[in-house]
Amino acid sequence: MLRRPEEFGDNWSDVLEHGELDKLAGYFRSKERVRDYLSFINFRVGGRDNFVSLDGKKGRGITFEVPRNSLMTAIDYEIFDDLLIGNFMKTTLHKMGSLYDGDFAFAVTKFGDNGRVKTHREVDAYLREYRRRAGADWYYHRLYENVVDRVRSTAIAYLPRESPTWRAAYHVYRLLIASPHQIAGFCERAAQRAPARLQPLRRTLGLRQRKPARTHVAMNALKAARSHFRNFQERTREPGLTALLMIEVSLIFIAMPLAGMGAIPELVVPIMFVLLVIAILVVTSRSHFAAALVVIAVVLSPFGAFVRAEHPSLFTDCFSAAGRLLALGALSWVIARAVFGAGRVTVHRVQGAVVLYLNFALFFFVIYRLVETLIPNCFSGLPQAGAEHGSGAALLYFSFSTLTTAGFGDITPLNPLARNLANLESVIGQLFPATLLARLVSLELEHRRQAKSGRAD
Repeated sequence: MLRRPEEFGDNWSDVLEHGELDKLAGYFRSKERVRDYLSFINFRVGGRDNFVSLDGKKGRGITFEVPRNSLMTAIDYEIFDDLLIGNFMKTTLHKMGSLYDGDFAFAVTKFGDNGRVKTHREVDAYLREYRRRAGADWYYHRLYENVVDRVRSTAIAYLPRESPTWRAAYHVYRLLIASPHQIAGFCERAAQRAPARLQPLRRTLGLRQRKPARTHVAMNALKAARSHFRNFQERTREPGLTALLMIEVSLIFIAMPLAGMGAIPELVVPIMFVLLVIAILVVTSRSHFAAALVVIAVVLSPFGAFVRAEHPSLFTDCFSAAGRLLALGALSWVIARAVFGAGRVTVHRVQGAVVLYLNFALFFFVIYRLVETLIPNCFSGLPQAGAEHGSGAALLYFSFSTLTTAGFGDITPLNPLARNLANLESVIGQLFPATLLARLVSLELEHRRQAKSGRAD
């Protein structure tokens, strides 16, 4: 049975009365997460637009077309969630993907109306208490939302349905949400279809063995696998260096600036970091020590970033930065040995030198971000917090301008530690090209001398 809106006091032709727009503005501006993320909220009431101006990114906002009586009743009783879930409004998003972007729905309904917490400090305290009561379930659901759900949404948005890539992503998604019993069953079926060299896995899973495994067969398989791995290292070393250079240049000069502007999805930069880590592992795989450091860094950095997002503190900031510095340091050490080592000057040696130069800027960029976290306001001219969507593009720009000694002066270090780090980076930026050029020239001259003496003999 359908009933007319007038029976509930709603008339779509009613406009806002005097003072009601101020009440709407006060309601939404009190939610600091909403105020800092959106630039406006427009309420189209009675055919008229009523804008509430906020402090977020220009152009990002929401338009709600809603009858006056239901709107003001929801505001008076702080039950705005009833309007959202009851489909009483026509909603238009501007530069947003959903009402969950920027935690709008949570900040207004769950935190503000239900939890009565509105400021950043109150929300943080609210979530800490929620985590304390939820225990391990909190981290499981956060992991599910941040990882598993993103795999699903990315596959749906960007992959053709029923394509081979889509089916592979679907199986990964099913595996991620599977129970331990399902995972064990998957491993058992995979082991049943495996060749004889996987007999130890079959015995571990308690499966029936068709033929007894022999020691010499296992040793031969191990030697063959090691030989294949070494061949793989040889084949991928130089292409991996090229890929590393391309990924690093794209990340520094394209992805991070666009992320700072909010022009690309938030998932792009993490994906490029994953590709960068894979390329680093390929390049450093010949050095067991460097590869071990990179693996440790791969574990430390994401874990530190995840813990920092849940429990921001001095320890988690240092923990996350240590992982990034360790990976960059291991990569730079391996590349420096190849660039400055003996041998002929090749294109790949020059590519390694470029990667090493970019690594200096990234290394100091990570240190600058850590110093800015430990010592607030140690740099002048940085954008306001949240203006760059967490990308840190301004400090990356400062690191490159310092390394190249461009020094435009729009961002300046104020703290003695920050100034000394900037001095050290500028000195490295001057000495590295000169040292590199001298080394490459000497290597080329030595190669020509040896070639000439060989022809004379």
